Amino acid sequence: MDSQSVNHSPDLPRELWIQIFNLLTRKDLLRSSTVCKEFYSYAMDPILWKTLDLNLSLDNLRLHQNLLSRCTMLLTLQLRGPATSHSETPKEALNSLVDVLSDKCIQLGSLQTMNCPSMSKDQIAQLTNITTVCSIKQTTHFIMNNFGSNDYETTGT
Repeated sequence: MDSQSVNHSPDLPRELWIQIFNLLTRKDLLRSSTVCKEFYSYAMDPILWKTLDLNLSLDNLRLHQNLLSRCTMLLTLQLRGPATSHSETPKEALNSLVDVLSDKCIQLGSLQTMNCPSMSKDQIAQLTNITTVCSIKQTTHFIMNNFGSNDYETTGT
């Protein structure tokens, strides 16, 4: 018997599989997506990816771009940059994420960025053009030394 033709999963409707996968954490969804093509299809269903909280770095930029391009029903996104000002997320990295968001995540209603001070007014305008209800909140909190910090907040709608 050919192992590729054997169906190891119970014969359930897709809607039930999605409900089951909805009980998993984001990390477990990503892990289960590597089991087989069928599980990948369930785990990456856009309905399961309505809210995301991503830690930005150059190391995981391509992963985030790939994930965001699949999150076509994304409603809420939180982007966290590095906690220190000397390791700021490069502008090109933010540009590529903004491009993916504006192309794929047209239902985005709320974006909160933390420690991403390089987000320009043009990028904010591009994101607010996605949908009329998109609100963007930028917060930066860099630890300058052990005794103080530098904070600022910008809100746009």
